[in-house]
Amino acid sequence: MDFLWDVYDSANEAGDSVSLGFAPIHRVMREDMRGSAALTTIYVMATGLAAQSPASEAGIRQRLSRETIARDHQRFRRVR
Repeated sequence: MDFLWDVYDSANEAGDSVSLGFAPIHRVMREDMRGSAALTTIYVMATGLAAQSPASEAGIRQRLSRETIARDHQRFRRVR
């Protein structure tokens, strides 16, 4: 849950350099998560957010790491 809040909020604390707001989160939920075999996982959310905002990918990876969420999530790519 901390991961999503840090992606959403505009306040950047130590280790949080991502502030994307609600629109990208909602877009991933509407587009990427609906087409995923996993349906609802943080991996689909993180992959979708990084794809939408390549400049934020390093910050997204850093937040996942701080939450001790494994970054090897290739098997949860969007199904088309």
